[in-house]
Amino acid sequence: MTQLTSDTVSPAAKVMWYHTQWFRIVWIYLAVQAFLGILLLEYAWCKTGRYRSIDEKRDGSYPSYRRIDAKYWARWKFYPGAMLMMPTRLFLFVFNLAFMVFQVRILCLCHNFDKKPLGGCRKKVVFFVVRMYC
Repeated sequence: MTQLTSDTVSPAAKVMWYHTQWFRIVWIYLAVQAFLGILLLEYAWCKTGRYRSIDEKRDGSYPSYRRIDAKYWARWKFYPGAMLMMPTRLFLFVFNLAFMVFQVRILCLCHNFDKKPLGGCRKKVVFFVVRMYC
């Protein structure tokens, strides 16, 4: 049996898997996603302060709209989802929304909404497309 030395191993085999180009791209993507997720989470956390606060005067007037789970919210519980999924899901949501608008625009070509509303089979197809996305 022969032993592999540094002279017998090809240069391509010496490159570790974490030095490849795709790994760098994935690493950069995950780093940017984590940064954007934390940034968006902090913005949303700041904007939802009044929903997290307990105001008995307000909640007594509107008991059906009271948040009974707000006391269980903790910022640290949102970080994993924000870092790993939030920006990608936001991008996919915007992409799907834009594609749905594009499909509805294509379906509504040559229709004058000033004269009459959408009707017939075109209305049913547009309704089906919107229901599929929503």
